[in-house]
Amino acid sequence: MLYEGKVENRSKVPEEQRKRVLIVDDETAIRETFAMLCSHYGHDADTAADGVEGLAMYKKGGYDLILTDNNMPVMGGWEMMEEIKQNGNGVPVVLLSGRPIDPGEAKAQGFIHYEPKPVMMSRVHELIEQYAKKD
Repeated sequence: MLYEGKVENRSKVPEEQRKRVLIVDDETAIRETFAMLCSHYGHDADTAADGVEGLAMYKKGGYDLILTDNNMPVMGGWEMMEEIKQNGNGVPVVLLSGRPIDPGEAKAQGFIHYEPKPVMMSRVHELIEQYAKKD
């Protein structure tokens, strides 16, 4: 079953190795699939349907990584990143987009990485391992 919102961790990964990931995407299937993958790999995931919702969740704190779509209604990933930069707490943010984006521009905006869509399921785990905050 696919879940909306918080997906509980069902893996045997030790608590100190778990990462908390925020997934922001307006496509329900992508949010739910990425959240299930995070759980499968032993991490906790929260989801948001747009940048406004994602920003509100981000401000509550506790995330090791944010995976965000760029093109969403209400507030896109680019605009959400503007707000995150003002907060400056150092949570790495990976930009996902089905539209071509210059990786250099994404880095200049503050994203740690730009990943073009579609994203392979195995790549979600790689992104978490590579870019999530290290303890």
